[in-house]
Amino acid sequence: MSGIYNTRKITPESKKFRGRIEYLQWYGRKTAPVEMVLEDVIIEERGCFYYVYDKDGKVLLRKKIGSNGTRVVDLDEEVRLNEEMAKAKAEHERKRKEKSTPAANAFYEKIVASGAEWSHSGHIYPAGRKPTSETYSAGVERWFVIGEQRLAPKRGNDGFSVDGYILETWNGHEWEREKNEDS
Repeated sequence: MSGIYNTRKITPESKKFRGRIEYLQWYGRKTAPVEMVLEDVIIEERGCFYYVYDKDGKVLLRKKIGSNGTRVVDLDEEVRLNEEMAKAKAEHERKRKEKSTPAANAFYEKIVASGAEWSHSGHIYPAGRKPTSETYSAGVERWFVIGEQRLAPKRGNDGFSVDGYILETWNGHEWEREKNEDS
């Protein structure tokens, strides 16, 4: 019968990281909870609890994982994700500049600096000039000014992805692409 009972003590896995913990502290039964935040602390995820330590290793808090209002942020992971997003954004900008025409790049820089609006179809308009459904029902010819410009997306091989932009100008009836920019 000694084989049934295992004498080895099972210890839960532990993961330590530098982070921030946000949790609710309750003071009495009929009072609202107080939101508490501990910044730049060592958090150990062990079993079904978070153990929060200060820089000296003293336990500040023991909080059950998933308890009401508890949120933990791994600062090292957050920094890594922010760096990855910055790299992806820089790569996207590089590809956009490479695949867009020079006139479209100049117009893009100008309208993004002053505020731009993106339509669902991928067109980019200067701030306040994106047409709405009411604009189309009232007549788009009255909305746009002759000579007004926008950026039209160049579609990729799949027909959906955007491979740069082309500058278009309103002639009073339709959008015309710039002469040497058809591709």
